[in-house]
Amino acid sequence: MSQNKIGEFIQQSRKAKGFTQKDLGDRIGVSDKTISKWENGNSIPDTSILNELCATLDINVNELLSGEKLTPEIYSMKAEENMMNLLEDNQKQQRFALLPCAAGIILLILTGLFAIFTHMLLPDMLDLWDFPTLLIYIGICCSLVLLSGKRHKQEIIHFLRKIVVPVGCICPLLGINQFIHQFRDPADIGFFVNQCVLFVLYSLIAYVILVLIEQHLDK
Repeated sequence: MSQNKIGEFIQQSRKAKGFTQKDLGDRIGVSDKTISKWENGNSIPDTSILNELCATLDINVNELLSGEKLTPEIYSMKAEENMMNLLEDNQKQQRFALLPCAAGIILLILTGLFAIFTHMLLPDMLDLWDFPTLLIYIGICCSLVLLSGKRHKQEIIHFLRKIVVPVGCICPLLGINQFIHQFRDPADIGFFVNQCVLFVLYSLIAYVILVLIEQHLDK
């Protein structure tokens, strides 16, 4: 596979659809910087995004990997060649993907244990800007990044921007059942509300920071 040829074909197909790099990136969940890298031949799309990219550009995977529109006569020949190349690339990616996934699972488990320890055994540590809640929030977000398989800086920032607010809103909901069963004192309501506010506040701050970083990278 020729990265330059694939990049030129992506650019031609994108322009044929009337998309800017940002339009295409928004449709498939990557930044316009990533699209630019593909089109300049600096990298090629990850296999996990090939189907979505091809569907958006109205081409097929075989044509994308060949870097050109294919006639019926050479379609089968190119399909076999591209399949072998994909298998080789997948084997390489699988070897390198195991470590980040394992790290993500371990980090998620450690974050859960830390949450149980701080919220059940050390409730007095929690205040308006409590450090344990911030660590739990960061730990969950980092775990999801590791498990997502994102490796490039722009892709990681884009992925984080999409998850920080949902994570901040969902985290408090995970503790509702435990809160209901352990409710003893009306003061506990204030503690739980404080945690909800903190998670949402952290998520909004993170979202603003990530938007600013994305804008800086896009310049």
